[in-house]
Amino acid sequence: MRRLDGSTTLPSGLRLRLRIPHRSDAARLRDLFDRLEAPTDDLALSRLVRFDPRERVAVVASVLLDRSEEIVGIAVSELGADDLELLVADEIQAPGAGAALAESLRAHSERASRIA
Repeated sequence: MRRLDGSTTLPSGLRLRLRIPHRSDAARLRDLFDRLEAPTDDLALSRLVRFDPRERVAVVASVLLDRSEEIVGIAVSELGADDLELLVADEIQAPGAGAALAESLRAHSERASRIA
């Protein structure tokens, strides 16, 4: 996958959708962090879904389970940075989600550096 939005099929056959996070994702992100036993506060969640796209980029990974979208990962990076600031993925529910998120942000960073 080469874009911040789109979908890919994981090795398990599960269809993974990558997209920019929305403000309405805060509850789903809290569910993700709770599932992974990585508690976070409201301020941190707010910062994940509200960011300045001139400074940071974020992408969530979701799957369709029982006719509802479930977020299984999120990745965040400062623009121009070589490393990810944050990568959280439920690899039990969606094996390969972390790698897909990392590749998406890496490809975005490469494109952005060519443009700059």
